[in-house]
Amino acid sequence: MKKNPTVERLLSGYKLPDYFETRTGAFRFNEEDEREFRFILREEATPETIKEFLIELAFCCEMKHDLNEKPDRIDVRERRNRTLMDCKAALKHLEEIGRGHVVFWNDNRLDQLKEKDTIQTKMITAVVKSAHDTVTHLRTFIALLDTIHETENKPIGRKKAGYDNFIKEIAAIYSKHIGQPSTYEAGPFYSLVQYLLKIMGEKYFTDPSRAIKAALNK
Repeated sequence: MKKNPTVERLLSGYKLPDYFETRTGAFRFNEEDEREFRFILREEATPETIKEFLIELAFCCEMKHDLNEKPDRIDVRERRNRTLMDCKAALKHLEEIGRGHVVFWNDNRLDQLKEKDTIQTKMITAVVKSAHDTVTHLRTFIALLDTIHETENKPIGRKKAGYDNFIKEIAAIYSKHIGQPSTYEAGPFYSLVQYLLKIMGEKYFTDPSRAIKAALNK
């Protein structure tokens, strides 16, 4: 995709505000969950290692939970497309106003037209200046939305199990704290994934074997 200079320039100097914090700590495993995890991993790691593992795992599940709460991708795209269309239409109007080509005030009085320092003149001048200033910001906003719209992955068809890389993220955390994950259906990693899918409300938790194999590239 061709790079947009406006977007590149904006993003290069952009810093997330201080209040932007992804990790809220809102997701927590309950006592039953933690007992189940410790039982599954009882022969794989020490209690302290499991504790560290569960902290990072909870963060992963929090992100998964947030993802599940978001509207479906097709709805997001449709809404963004409507916003783009509205903004592009507004941009055309603002550009016309900024050039002074749009009449906003006409009280049909000749004496008002003779006076240059009237409320009408001041208001119209302010409107034209405001429209001109707004055009620059709106163009940047449109460029950003266009870039998102063009670069977003657009898979066609039914979602596959494991499409969100949740299992792949679990595997990475498992490798970091516990050991090498495997596709063995009687193994701890498989049992762990199956339990996590269940508490996250995924219907395919009863048989996640294909999704696990895909996540581990087996």
